[in-house]
Amino acid sequence: MRLGAGREQVGDVIDLGAGIIVLKKPGTAVAAGDPVLELHYNDDRQLADAVRLAESAIEVGSTPPPAHPLVIEHVT
Repeated sequence: MRLGAGREQVGDVIDLGAGIIVLKKPGTAVAAGDPVLELHYNDDRQLADAVRLAESAIEVGSTPPPAHPLVIEHVT
């Protein structure tokens, strides 16, 4: 949303060119300096906040995270 890809209010315009591309899946080995996310934006007014949020969403550790199932439940 900070990049312009979402709405805070119903009338807000959505920037269809804004968003995040995930370059590394959870558990993938990374080295220092490897890109993990790619942020796309056309308006940099909230870019610093978007970068801060993106960085806080990533945790790098020495062991891979536990595996989670892709499908949690089937609804019929």
